Amino acid sequence: MKLKFITSSIIATALFSMMGCSSAPDVEDSHSGFLSSYDQLKPVKDDENFLRWRADGFNPKEYGTVEFEPTQVILSDELKKESSLNIETQKELAEYFSEKMVSEFGTEQKVGESTKVLQLKTAFTGITNSKEDLAAWQYLPITFITTAGFRDDMPMLFVEFEAIDPETNVIVSQAMQRIVMETVDPDKLNEMGVDAIKPEIDKAVAKLRKQFEQSFEEE
Repeated sequence: MKLKFITSSIIATALFSMMGCSSAPDVEDSHSGFLSSYDQLKPVKDDENFLRWRADGFNPKEYGTVEFEPTQVILSDELKKESSLNIETQKELAEYFSEKMVSEFGTEQKVGESTKVLQLKTAFTGITNSKEDLAAWQYLPITFITTAGFRDDMPMLFVEFEAIDPETNVIVSQAMQRIVMETVDPDKLNEMGVDAIKPEIDKAVAKLRKQFEQSFEEE
C-alpha cells in the first residue's frame, strides 16, 4: 500500500534526520523549547540540512503504527522580534504547513504487523524575511523559518520532530530538518503575503514525501 510505504519512510527519515549548521552559540537565547533537550543533537555527516539524535537500541521497524499528533506552532520570541512579518501571518504560514502535512500523511498509519505504537510530535517556530535573519540559522533550534527579502536569499522551512514510545513514555528520537525553497519571489512575498508562499509550502511537503519514499527504498 502506497500510504503505508510512505509512512514507513517517515519513520526511516523524519525521526532520524535533523538540520545541520556550522555552530550553535548561545542556544538558550534562541531555541523554541519544544524539544525536551537539545544537548544531544548532532550534525549528520555530509548533510548540512540535518541534525539528529536516536536513543540506543531504537529501531523504527519494531513499531506497527505511527500516530501523528497535531503540529504545534511555537513562535520563538527572538524571531518574533526580528521578523518583519506580523504574528498573525507567521502563525497562518505555520498552520498551513501543518494542514498540508496532515493531508499528506494523516493522523495515524499502519506501518507493520507489530502492535507497538510510536507517537510523532512536530513543531514549527518562527518566520523571518530579512537577509539579516539568516544569522538565526546559527542559533539552534529554530524550527520553522521562512527567509526572504532579497532576491539572492533562499527561503527556508525548519521542521522539528520528537518521537515517543507511549508504552514506556520514553523519547526515542529527536530530529530537525531544513527545507530550502528556491522559487519564492521576495517582491511577491512582500506584496501577497501568505498566499505567495503557500504554493511553495505545497511543493516542500511533496518533496518531503518523495524524500521519505527514496530513503526507505535505500534501507
